[in-house]
Amino acid sequence: SELGLVALTKTYRADRLNRYLATITTGRAGMSDVFESIVATPHAVTEALMARDAATPGTNVVMRFDEARVAALVAAAPELSTGLARDTLDKLLELPADEQTVLLDTLQAWFDAEGSAAEAGCRLHCHQNTVRYRLNKLAQLTGRDPRNPGDLTRLYLAREAVRLLPDQVRG
Repeated sequence: SELGLVALTKTYRADRLNRYLATITTGRAGMSDVFESIVATPHAVTEALMARDAATPGTNVVMRFDEARVAALVAAAPELSTGLARDTLDKLLELPADEQTVLLDTLQAWFDAEGSAAEAGCRLHCHQNTVRYRLNKLAQLTGRDPRNPGDLTRLYLAREAVRLLPDQVRG
């Protein structure tokens, strides 16, 4: 692991640094929020490490802490997150791996599409009714209704746990 400290200017901002780092990164990298005082460095290091841990294992990506707070919570509490995922996705995790993947990828596409079945269908190269069918199947298996805010939160956190801690959740 390497650690770097970069002084930004008005013309060289965090977005530009992020784009540059993305071209040279080999593995997961994390970037803290911008800070102005050297005494904030230890906190920034913690943020950068948490952002790195919030990136999907095995990817080459620069994850910014401001975009990774929820995933950082999941990664920071692996036992709690694993338990939540297993409890939430119990029956889904009993399916063959390829069926799990289809349903979890559909759920992720639906999240990424901000709840639009049509947009999720475009992302998955399938019809929006297929997306709805898969989400209904997921709801039946989990007993969680994505229209209910509490259930939606559990599904989101469980999906993040599967993404970040796949061996622990499925193990």
